[in-house]
Amino acid sequence: MKKLNLTEDDLKDKTFKVKYFAKKHDKIISRIGKWTDDCKVWTSSKGDVLLTYFDTEKNNFRTAKDVVEILGYIPDEANVRKW
Repeated sequence: MKKLNLTEDDLKDKTFKVKYFAKKHDKIISRIGKWTDDCKVWTSSKGDVLLTYFDTEKNNFRTAKDVVEILGYIPDEANVRKW
């Protein structure tokens, strides 16, 4: 597996699949997201790493905790930098 160092410009308007544990459903769920200007990865006051993304199925923003996997397609023309 290749690790990539991507900037927000590389991600803008890209679609991806995110899998995470949803407390509401008490199980791991998958959602299709799109990276917009309002998306972010951040740390909560409790120290949890969170992902705020636009859920294309629900047509609204969601925040994921306990992310298991993010899958996406990075086009060849993206300026990808190795770590």
